[in-house]
Amino acid sequence: MQQHIDSFLQTIPLELHGHRKKVCFFVDSIEAMRQSKGGGAEKVTVLEVGCSNGVTVAMPLAKIGYSVKGIDLHQPSIDAANAAAVDLPAVFECVLLEDLGEQELFDVVILSDVLEHVPDPHQLCSQAAARLKPNGILLISIPNGFGLYEIEKFIVKWSGIGILMSMLRAILRRRERGLFDDAYNHDSPHIQFFSRPAIARVIAAGGLDVTRAQNGCLLGGDVTMATLGRSRAIIEFTLRLANMLPAWAVSTWYFECRADAESR
Repeated sequence: MQQHIDSFLQTIPLELHGHRKKVCFFVDSIEAMRQSKGGGAEKVTVLEVGCSNGVTVAMPLAKIGYSVKGIDLHQPSIDAANAAAVDLPAVFECVLLEDLGEQELFDVVILSDVLEHVPDPHQLCSQAAARLKPNGILLISIPNGFGLYEIEKFIVKWSGIGILMSMLRAILRRRERGLFDDAYNHDSPHIQFFSRPAIARVIAAGGLDVTRAQNGCLLGGDVTMATLGRSRAIIEFTLRLANMLPAWAVSTWYFECRADAESR
């Protein structure tokens, strides 16, 4: 099983944003949980909240064999995800988390790059935690609101080169193997900017303990993607470097969370 997973993960495109690295972190957590419970991958139920078109997280997990549900409010993304998941153990719905059936619980709930888009991240984190089965895990990826990625976005936005960057984004969308095709919600900006202590408070307020954490990527803005992002050697170096840096110095973080002792 592990050899099959490792081989599959190597097929995920390697890029500065660290999507492969993120999926590897998620899979390590899921596999540890699966092995402790016993049973095959098909017995593991996964919910991705804010799944977009499913390409970066939900679809790779379904290809491993986990039973995946993805939800998002962008109907074109959901339509594209369902069309691509015909032969996979995955289903996608355009629905709010709170509109799922009360008894619909999961071994794994994933908030992948979504908390920064919502007006009330505390509420969403708590709602996600409430969807966990006993001994389930909540997996989170989140950008550092004061990291190099956000700094680059700010500089680009206010430097007067927005038109040029729009052209670069159009080129990138064609090259990124469907990650950012037309069925992707480009109109959902970041409205939350987390420090490491701030996201820790959100997680704790949801009745969760962080049981595992990892730095994600170092870079990933439009300028670096269009330049440094073309070099595999640079990508590999920056992703390794991120592991050695303090949390405040990187652009994204990954967290594995479980219900705290008082909630169990």
